[in-house]
Order: sequence, then structure tokens, then C-alpha cells
Amino acid sequence: MGLAARAKDYSERLWRSIEDRGVRRVVTACPTCHQRLVETNNSDLEVISIFKLMAEAGLGVSDTGFKTVTVHDSCTDRSGAIGKCVRKLLAGLNVKEMAHSGTDTICCGSGGIVSAVDPDICEARAAARMREVSETGADVCVTYCMACAHRLNAQSKGNSVRHILELVFNEPVDHEAFNEKNYNMWTDETGEENSDLLMQSEVLDLQPSS
Repeated sequence: MGLAARAKDYSERLWRSIEDRGVRRVVTACPTCHQRLVETNNSDLEVISIFKLMAEAGLGVSDTGFKTVTVHDSCTDRSGAIGKCVRKLLAGLNVKEMAHSGTDTICCGSGGIVSAVDPDICEARAAARMREVSETGADVCVTYCMACAHRLNAQSKGNSVRHILELVFNEPVDHEAFNEKNYNMWTDETGEENSDLLMQSEVLDLQPSS
């Protein structure tokens, strides 16, 4: 957060690596990665969401055991480009929209690493979102961002939040394993390396000069 120069350098190195491999199309499965890649793409390479490809291929979700669903849109997809494709995948089900969706969607609580900076705000945002889920009367909340799915699943204290790919492939996410992998990022040798990198970071002063 705030390391704009480092982010720019990393992005440029990533695109050089992609181009050096002769890639012509980059397929994303994360709305935030998709937005970032689209914003930093200065080549003629195509960046496309896997959910768009799936919708165009005629894939869909029907036999899930859920009668009604609602969709939580990612903050980075306020344009609705990916959300529209996800709703096509759910066309066989009764989709009930929440009070805030699409361009008006609200954060799941994880955006901007709030969960690490202020857990109370993170939980309050997640709770607000789950109240909207409950108000729709839907059996399950479907999202297409893994961070959103994980955060809202923890807040729901049940099994009422699913990632769209869980429904498409009928393969549930193991959130306990997810937590363990996150924890391991900061333990043992890998954790020491990551901690060292953070300690070496130079926070930029982004305040306008007077």
C-alpha cells in the first residue's frame, strides 16, 4: 500500500515476462487481477476473464440444490463486465439482487487489506453485506472473487456463501486449508523472507506538496 514505484516496476516486469513467452491472450480468474492487468496492458495482448469464456461456451449452473441465489459483485468490477457473465452462468437459477449490486456494490470487508489494518471495520463491512444477503431471502450468496468468498464465508458462520466455480465444478472450497496457507506465508523461512521484504519497504509520501 503506497509503494507506487514498486508496483509499477513489478507490473512492467510481469508484462515483459508474459510477452517474452509469446503469449497472445491472458485469461484471468480474479476480478482484481483482471482490472489491474487491463489497466497496465500497453501491448496488443488480450486480457479476458475466464467467466466470459465460460459464458460464451454455454456453460451454466443449474443443479446446485439451491432454489434462489444472490450475487455479490467485486469492488473492482463495478463496471459489471464480469458480473454480467457470472449471471449468465446462473441463468438457470432464480437470481435475487441485493440492495447494492453492480456499480453500487459494497465491500466484503477485505478490500484494501482492511482486515489486516482494522479488523473491526472489516467485520462491520462483512456483517453489513451479509445482512443484505439475508434480506433477499436467497439460499446462497455467490461471488466470483476468492477473497470476497473467503471473507463473507467466515462472516456467515455457515455455508451460505459460495464462489461461482464451486457451483460450476461442484467442488467446495476448503476454507480451513485456505487459512492455513495464509498463515504459512508468515511462518518458517518463507515467513522470514516476507517479513524482511516488508521491513525493507519504503513507504512513499503521497501527500500533495504545499
